[in-house]
Amino acid sequence: MSSRVFSLKSRLRGFLRDDKGSFTIEALFWLPIFVVVLSMCADTALIYAKQSQVLRVVQDANRQFAVGKFADGPATVAYILGVVRATSPNATATSVLDNGIITTTVTMPARDLVATGVIPMMRTMNVRVVLQQMKEI
Repeated sequence: MSSRVFSLKSRLRGFLRDDKGSFTIEALFWLPIFVVVLSMCADTALIYAKQSQVLRVVQDANRQFAVGKFADGPATVAYILGVVRATSPNATATSVLDNGIITTTVTMPARDLVATGVIPMMRTMNVRVVLQQMKEI
């Protein structure tokens, strides 16, 4: 019986001193942190990419308003929202002509633009695109 106890103690001692599985344990600790950071990076990159796409749409719309293809601000807003709603279904837009300057603003909830939503402040944050252009006569 005592040899069994001694054998069990020596095996337990050997198990506690053995470091063959230490990488697996460390990976289990670090993997969730790595996944969260990677998700945050992905969400941030998606926001910037989609903001850039919307900026291009607003530039095109302002140009069309400036040269007279669109009659007024509401027509410009209708065009912008028609394109942008595929990216952000809750987007809002305004387009105003004041003293020969066209000012267009598109506001999108950040939660529409992200893939994972890991960052809690993305639930309440808005992304805005504001562009001004002179009206051509």
